Amino acid sequence: MEFNELIEKICKKAGISEEKAKELVEEKKAKFAGLLTDTGAAYLVAKELNIEIEEELNLVKIAELKEGMRNIDVVARVKQVFPLRKFESSKGKGKRLDLVVEDETSEIRLSLWHDDVKQIDEKQIEKGDVILIKNCYVKRYKEKPQLNLASSGVIEKNPEIEAAKNLVEEKKTKKLAELTAQETNVDVVVRIARIYSERSFSKETSGKYLPFEIVDDTAKKRAVAWNDAIELIKPLNVGELVKIENAYTKDNNGEVELHLGYAARVIRDYNYELPELHSLLGTERNIKKISELAEGDKFVEIEGVIVDVDAPRFFSVCEKCGSKIEIVNGKTVCPRCNETTPIEKPIISMRIDDGSAQISSVCFGDDAERLIAKIDEFVPEAKQKEPATKLNELVGKKINASGFVRKSSFEEKEFVIKEAKISAAK
Repeated sequence: MEFNELIEKICKKAGISEEKAKELVEEKKAKFAGLLTDTGAAYLVAKELNIEIEEELNLVKIAELKEGMRNIDVVARVKQVFPLRKFESSKGKGKRLDLVVEDETSEIRLSLWHDDVKQIDEKQIEKGDVILIKNCYVKRYKEKPQLNLASSGVIEKNPEIEAAKNLVEEKKTKKLAELTAQETNVDVVVRIARIYSERSFSKETSGKYLPFEIVDDTAKKRAVAWNDAIELIKPLNVGELVKIENAYTKDNNGEVELHLGYAARVIRDYNYELPELHSLLGTERNIKKISELAEGDKFVEIEGVIVDVDAPRFFSVCEKCGSKIEIVNGKTVCPRCNETTPIEKPIISMRIDDGSAQISSVCFGDDAERLIAKIDEFVPEAKQKEPATKLNELVGKKINASGFVRKSSFEEKEFVIKEAKISAAK
């Protein structure tokens, strides 16, 4: 809407003279020290007077952005999405998520805070998407301009406007067989083939890492998540389809591995066509009724309802490698790491019923911790509960579990759960 049209509408709806309306516009421009056009200032005046103006975008190119600009709109292509960061300050807890966005003139960092971060996951915004950032402002951060979303600001994915057309480009992901060592900013779409135990290291620095395996329709690769990136992998299910962004590659004895560091991102529920895990691995799913299970069965799946869960028990393992430990001459000793510090790992016991029979089932260590993490995801209010109370949330839930069958200490068949998916029973 042109400036004169805006002034006419403000005068009519607010019942003021044209002279007064233009005076308010000049006051608004003076307040922002020349960072507003006549039209932009008129929009702000209308908003303060509670006058509804049909939407007209106030588009600004990234190269033209200046500190202090407000109530502007930017069309850009997503160059990178960083992982969500949670923090605590004197004002309480919060969330922050940063993106780097670009247009044909330049690039800039976009910071989202608190509830606004949901817009990225809910709209499944990823690298290469064109977005319209509506009602944002510019401030300076580390001597550079930075975009921030105003309280009423929104992000639209793939906006159907002329300014977006020149920014559309084909999204680039790599197949696992194409990966070479020393690549950065790698994006892949894969299924999770296996998740190992979390481990620690202490050489020049100390930290933690989590090895896992991924597969697509070209290859199977080992992957490693480091430190904070471990939390991106822990909630995942074996067989789950995900997109991994901003990873890097390394050579390990002639094999190329994918590594997830501080900048890595994992997108779940990704809309992409990739065969199921068993097809990619060249195996068949072995789903059995509980009544059909036999001691010695391996790589078998069962589906049923959890009818009972015991309070968790714990056992001690080596902090560095996760191996069982021994007490020798009063010292905690690991067969691989020698003297070590013990950490406790949970054991979860439950009974599963599929209508054909029931079976005692058990889940150990890292597999048990991943199961507990799934409770937090499925029942968010359970996060604040103690493990014993939290496990009660599993009763009545549907479980799809894979593992093997052994004889328990009570000479009964027992199902050892290696991987599980939890859902509401129908």
